[in-house]
This record gives sequence, C-alpha cells and structure tokens, in this order.
Amino acid sequence: MKSLFSEILVPIDGSEYSLKAAEYAIELSIKNKSHITLLSVVPSKVRYGDSSGIFGAIPPNYFKKYKYEAKKWFNQITDKIIKDRLEIGKIKTDVITTPVSIVSAIVQYAEKNDTSLIIMGTRGITGFKRMLLGSVASGVVTYAYCPVLVIR
Repeated sequence: MKSLFSEILVPIDGSEYSLKAAEYAIELSIKNKSHITLLSVVPSKVRYGDSSGIFGAIPPNYFKKYKYEAKKWFNQITDKIIKDRLEIGKIKTDVITTPVSIVSAIVQYAEKNDTSLIIMGTRGITGFKRMLLGSVASGVVTYAYCPVLVIR
C-alpha cells in the first residue's frame, strides 16, 4: 500500500527554519518510507523587463553562485542522514530558476512532481517578517494543492 505522504517536497533556502523543516521531513520519511525532494529556487534578480523584452532573467554568475550555496545546504542535510545512518526512502535534490514568484515556482514544482506533502519553514532568509508566517510560506499554504506542514 502506498503511503499517504509518499512524496515529500522541502523547499530549502539555507535558513534555520528550512533546515529544521528538512529534519521533520527526514523523520516522516523514516516512518512512511517516503521519498524526499530538497528544492532550492533561485529568485530572479531582475524585477522589470528591459528593452529586449526579457523579464525575470537570472545572471549566469548569480545562478552558479546560488547553486553552489544550495549544494552546501543539501550536503548539510544529507550528511546528517548518513552520519545518523537513517533509513529513508529515496532523496533527490534540485535547484530551479524562476522568472515568476518563488511561491508560484514551489507550487508548480509540487504539482508537476506529484508531491503529496510540502514541509517548509515559517520564515526564510529574506528577513521580511509577518505576524505569523513569512510571505513565501503564507503563499504556499494558500495556493498548494496538497497539504503543507509549516515548521517553526
């Protein structure tokens, strides 16, 4: 029988909250033999179109630097799994770019990859704080088609 939460998506941005969310995902994965996808979304640095009509471009050097940082975050999580010799299902990592919002990128990725649960931190590294949730977490909770577990 397939587990209720067989495919878990964990958006990672290097913040303490996102790394803590990964710990919860690992625990759930152990109990449910779930697959985990660690996802990092490279936000666009260009907020407006230029005369070429390109919107939301990602400068190549910025993407390369961000991907390197994301790999460090992913390694930090997978090293813990190896160190603690935890038996989990399959773990996958992915770094994507988006010309749209980070919220939209996460929700679209989850739907495209048949995610059954999104686990994410309450706030990211942007430093922008709301009363209860960060803007990305709030947006994902609002628009995701699957359950979202928000970790504080």
